[in-house]
Amino acid sequence: MALLLAMSHANAVTISRLQARVSDADTYSFTESVFHRFEDGTYVLQVYDNERDFDSRDSHERHELYLGRPINDLLGWVVRGQKWSGSSAMAAAGLQLELNHTPIVQSALRSINTRSFVQLFARNRTEQLGNLEVLHYYHLKSPLGLPLEIRGNNVYYHRPQGGDLWNLWADVIHPVHRHWDLYYRWNFLDKADPLLGRQGHTSSLGFRFNF
Repeated sequence: MALLLAMSHANAVTISRLQARVSDADTYSFTESVFHRFEDGTYVLQVYDNERDFDSRDSHERHELYLGRPINDLLGWVVRGQKWSGSSAMAAAGLQLELNHTPIVQSALRSINTRSFVQLFARNRTEQLGNLEVLHYYHLKSPLGLPLEIRGNNVYYHRPQGGDLWNLWADVIHPVHRHWDLYYRWNFLDKADPLLGRQGHTSSLGFRFNF
């Protein structure tokens, strides 16, 4: 999710990452991801995440696959498949709005060196995470001139059963080397969910290998 780039016509690019982190919820995680954008702006993103409990050694896996393409500089379409361990596969389709090309906010985003977009998804498997999802992605480069990047998602799930759900997370990233980063992750979930985790705040420390 955090690898998604602006859906615009540009040179082809591939970004692959491995991540590992430890959380204050007594879990440790491994994430593998590959992003590729073609010259026409079409992109594919594959994500695999595995979270394990230190005590029980229980494993919680997540698979994701995105396919998207720009319609114009402002809008694009995106489809996604997701599968968590112990649950049925889910599909979603929707639109992506590039906030950096939206007149009302583009100047403000440019002034703080930020890329941002919003995705609106219609989902199947409404009994799991609802029938509608709104995802807001942001990426701040060198905030206040510091050698850091901040990237995150604010996600809203509309669930006819069980009540609506908010999941917010942000990574504060410190580049160490061309291939290595250290990062701190903050995650908030306003209600406990079998797929997304426990209610409340969780903090993690980790590293990323970029290649």
